[in-house]
Amino acid sequence: MAIILRNKICYLKGWFPKQFSRVERHKEVWISLETDHLAIAEKKAPLAWETHLDAWTAKVDGDTSDGEEFFDAAKKLAQEVDLKIRAALLNRHAGILNIF
Repeated sequence: MAIILRNKICYLKGWFPKQFSRVERHKEVWISLETDHLAIAEKKAPLAWETHLDAWTAKVDGDTSDGEEFFDAAKKLAQEVDLKIRAALLNRHAGILNIF
C-alpha cells in the first residue's frame, strides 16, 4: 500500500486481494482519502482499507446492498475524520488563538 498525491487529493493505492476477484475485476485499487494533507491521509488510510475489505467481503458473500452501504459509510467517515483532524491541526498551529 502506498499513499499517493494525485490532482491535489491523497489516495491509498494497492492491489485487490485475490479472494475478491469474483466481485472486482481490477487489479489495482485507488481509495480516495478525501484530503490533500499527507499526515491526515496516513491517519485515515488504515480505516479506509479495513472498511473496503468489509465491503468486498459483503459482496463476495452475495450481499451487494450491504457492500454498497459500506462504501457509502466509508466515504462519509473519511470526510468526517478529515474535518476532525484538520480542526486539531489548526488548533495546534494556532497557538493561543482559538479558531473554533
